[in-house]
Amino acid sequence: MYVFAIPGLTIFGLLIPLFFFFLLLNKKGKLAIIKVRRHICYLFNEYNQESFFWEQIKFLKKTSIILVLTFFESNILFKASLLGLCLLVYQLLAGKQQPYIISSLNNLDLQTGQICSIAIFIATAKYVNEQEAENVSSQILQIVIIILFIKLCSLFIFDIFRGYAKKYKVQLFTLIHNIIKMIKPNSQQAKYINNVITQLKLKEIRLRSNYQILKTASQEQIKRQKCNNQAIVNQNLPSLNRYKKYDSATNQFLLTIEQ
Repeated sequence: MYVFAIPGLTIFGLLIPLFFFFLLLNKKGKLAIIKVRRHICYLFNEYNQESFFWEQIKFLKKTSIILVLTFFESNILFKASLLGLCLLVYQLLAGKQQPYIISSLNNLDLQTGQICSIAIFIATAKYVNEQEAENVSSQILQIVIIILFIKLCSLFIFDIFRGYAKKYKVQLFTLIHNIIKMIKPNSQQAKYINNVITQLKLKEIRLRSNYQILKTASQEQIKRQKCNNQAIVNQNLPSLNRYKKYDSATNQFLLTIEQ
């Protein structure tokens, strides 16, 4: 077992994160270049410039949790203490670094870590109560853990729901409008929702138009920049040719003197 486990942990838990860390460190000043972002942007795209390495920190946290769960499977209390310590250290680093560009993601990251830490310590207390046959307190703690689980899921579910509602709000209002029209065809609610749908569609059209304008302007700016660079090169080309001819003549003269 250890013949396969130790090399696997070494490769995936140590060598690969170190490789990506040094790769990002080497490309630190070039992370905004399109050629670089095209290949490794998934490693730093959601983090600020000072926290380009944060994906490796998260990977290290996950690896530590897996190691604790694997090697301390029988010692429940010690395992829970180490897990809580790992999460606590990560929360301290995350609270100080604030790695995400979007501040709400920083808050979400801290909240999830705090909820998981609380759940771990409550689960430890529940384990102790079960060992001492205190069923009532154990059930109460179980309910608290379930509440924390619901709270943890709600942080993501509501954000996902809001994201999809924002993306498909026109379709959602259209569905509501069709349902109301089936019930009350000429109601004020149907007219109001129809006006809302019209405004949303106009807003989408304006956004697409503005995006197309920005895209065209950026393409034209890139073309102008390329033309300017080419013009500068063309202006410097005669001087460069004269320098090459002068350098060649100088080398030939020195060679003649040596002969």
